[in-house]
Amino acid sequence: MPFSWEVRRLVLQLDRGLPNSVRFQADCDVRIKTYADYRPSKSPVYYNSVPVHLKSEAPTLLNMSSTPRVSVIVPCYNSAQFVGDTLQSIFAQTYHDYEVVLINDGSPDTPQLEQVLAPWMARISYVKTENQGVAAARNNGIRAAKGELIAMLDSDDLWEPNCLEVQVRNLDENPSADIVYPRFTIFEDRGKPDIPGTPSQGEVTFISLLQDTCSVPNSGVLARRAALERAGLYDPALKGSEDFDLWLRCLKSGSRIIHHDQVLLHYRRRLGSLSSNDAWMCGNAIQVLTRLRTGVQLTNEERQVLESAIRRYEGNKLLYEGKYAFIAGDISSAVDRLQQAKIRLDSRRLGIIVFLIRLMPKVSRSVYLWRLQQRGDSLLRTDVRHQHL
Repeated sequence: MPFSWEVRRLVLQLDRGLPNSVRFQADCDVRIKTYADYRPSKSPVYYNSVPVHLKSEAPTLLNMSSTPRVSVIVPCYNSAQFVGDTLQSIFAQTYHDYEVVLINDGSPDTPQLEQVLAPWMARISYVKTENQGVAAARNNGIRAAKGELIAMLDSDDLWEPNCLEVQVRNLDENPSADIVYPRFTIFEDRGKPDIPGTPSQGEVTFISLLQDTCSVPNSGVLARRAALERAGLYDPALKGSEDFDLWLRCLKSGSRIIHHDQVLLHYRRRLGSLSSNDAWMCGNAIQVLTRLRTGVQLTNEERQVLESAIRRYEGNKLLYEGKYAFIAGDISSAVDRLQQAKIRLDSRRLGIIVFLIRLMPKVSRSVYLWRLQQRGDSLLRTDVRHQHL
């Protein structure tokens, strides 16, 4: 039977405490299972119905101080069916000096959410508000938090059991750093293999974030509280890409962001969620970047890179819109958006695609739909297409 979160945590603790000569080896009978052995293989259900191998009694926290060092911020909105697994991954941590602040952001599934939370209520700080959006919900959690370090985790994502331990150690070993994040994988609820997240390359700077050579996953962040407050926290006026905006402002306010190569976060991709809407995400990124033109002081190089990034996101937004129009059979709109995307992205390939669509619209569309079907692409789902059209 695969290990539960709690069993895996105990094995990791025992393994660290033994001399090297008697540590668990790969050929022993007792093995530390990988994340794939215990992540949900089917669509999650409410906590009371979670399979036995995913359940464990929430451990009593070993931290006895009234002021924990780390505060884990978990905003909730329409995620009752996932949050039980998320809490399991938090309470299985090998690091104990933390609290959990869970924010119910006026969720329409509050009765189900509170039923799921019932076994955990004695171990979490539960903040219930009217719906204000995810940025405000995270800010409310940070304001209610006691810790000097703030860990972000969305209510449908999962941590490895040693996530906090590794993250705290990284900040302790790098006192000049204010924010740290790990590698991550992406998983879905349909039994597909996990997808490795794109690794960051080089130093995290304002320019590297704009160029997308570094990408900060919100659920993997551990930050010094002072750095977030210095930057002004999340902007409640933003309905998306609010984390991207915050990391850029953190860098501009003097914070240093570091990353490492250990996979500690498993990000859940949900069909129908706003983050699965590529055109919507690009639109929000454009809003963030456009405001930076006058919102922060920029060097000449940064301004040039910023304008290039805006153009890239505009092109990608048009590209996604063109794809959905093409799938829906709106050839005229598809050609119009793809032609505009070609200009912004300066893509010869898109020019060829537009030429073929104009020349053979029915054949081109049939071939494209066939390719999407072969890949099992989510673009074919009606609910996903309607988000874009």
